[in-house]
Amino acid sequence: MLPSAAHGSQVGAYVSFTLVDEDIEQASNVSGNASDWDNRYSSQERVWSGNPNGSVVAETQGLAPGTALEIGAGEGADSIWLAERGWSVTTNDISQVSLIEPWPRPTVEG
Repeated sequence: MLPSAAHGSQVGAYVSFTLVDEDIEQASNVSGNASDWDNRYSSQERVWSGNPNGSVVAETQGLAPGTALEIGAGEGADSIWLAERGWSVTTNDISQVSLIEPWPRPTVEG
């Protein structure tokens, strides 16, 4: 029984490493081509988590709201987070598809 359990653990680890390797491969395919990014955003409901980047949160905590420019915004989670906190945000991305509401977003008033 013990050798079977060990083999199962090895298979599970292999599958896990294979999936991680695929994610790293996809993430490392950097492209400045707008059509590549349009295809990426068109191919799935959501590319990113929808959560703001931890660095944006950390760097802006405690700051008075002001004006922000987000370049390479992807689906705009950082811009949404900032706007919800009173910031005036201009958002830009190379993809014309990324900022078309691919998932439900909160209503920002103000």
